[in-house]
Amino acid sequence: MSPFPSTRKAPVRRAARIVAARCVALAAWTVAFPDWAMAQEKNPPTMAPIVAPIRPTRDYWVYVGAESADKLHRVRFGPAGVAVERTIEVGELAAEMEGPHGLVISADAKFLYMTTGHGSPDGKLWRYALGPDTLVGPGIFLGNFPASIDVTPDGLYTFSANFNLHGDMIPSTVSVVYTQNNSEIARIVTCTMPHGSRIAPDGAHQYSACMMDDQLVEIDTRTFEVSRRFSLAKGKEAPLAIDNMGAMSGGMAGMDHVTHDRNRVAAATSPKPTPDRRLIRHRRAVPRWASRSTPWNPIAARRRGHSHRLMVRVCLSRATRRMKFSRSIRSRGCWYGV
Repeated sequence: MSPFPSTRKAPVRRAARIVAARCVALAAWTVAFPDWAMAQEKNPPTMAPIVAPIRPTRDYWVYVGAESADKLHRVRFGPAGVAVERTIEVGELAAEMEGPHGLVISADAKFLYMTTGHGSPDGKLWRYALGPDTLVGPGIFLGNFPASIDVTPDGLYTFSANFNLHGDMIPSTVSVVYTQNNSEIARIVTCTMPHGSRIAPDGAHQYSACMMDDQLVEIDTRTFEVSRRFSLAKGKEAPLAIDNMGAMSGGMAGMDHVTHDRNRVAAATSPKPTPDRRLIRHRRAVPRWASRSTPWNPIAARRRGHSHRLMVRVCLSRATRRMKFSRSIRSRGCWYGV
């Protein structure tokens, strides 16, 4: 026999109290609302029937980009199920993540257009022939960090939003490429960190959103100019002047994208630089002669009795082998050295 009989009976008693309380509550509800009780008896709730999904009768193909793996997958979906038919290696530098970001297929289903947001120096636009999935010519440079992309219904132009993820917080652009000779013909200034690129079904206008300015920007695809702006700020939804590029257009260069809101408020009261968040997880391994600097800038290294020097942070093992440091330390696959 258990030496703690009351402990074993406690859960049972607690459950009995809960059931009794629920029964009393239901009885009180039935007395207070008799019409509801009668309706429940006449029309008891029924479960919705489970309908089996309709199986596709033909094959469909989807292209998926793996940004962190530099791969492009062709996926087939059809009567036989789902399967990855082909995997294509993306990029030019094996030691660097170039990142397929935006994907769009032309209306005639002949070409796939893809942007890589990273790379040297800031990503490119690539064109693939669908079917063999082979490149049609070399990639071309656009603006900083080209991200979302769309193609006009006639297939003559692509519009890529240059997200400018790692740059200064100043108005960025939308790149227009003439697909017949694969050349950039316009770079339209829109707002800070534009993202998303959608062209109207009639092909007359292109739309993108501003991550830092709370705007929707419309571009005329015939003149390659901004035709309208609309504020998306909560409580301030309204048309804007065409030349209104948002609050971030007035001298916010050099700010940290991650902490821009907090820094905007604290800049006037605290000149103390914000620590580089990318190095916080390495602070125990970073040598004492190194001190963290402002975000997105090199680390200032201080050595006793010497002037300031720049410290380099390298996370590419192949590149590290070719670099010579007078003083260095390794932490989690990254080298810090001067």
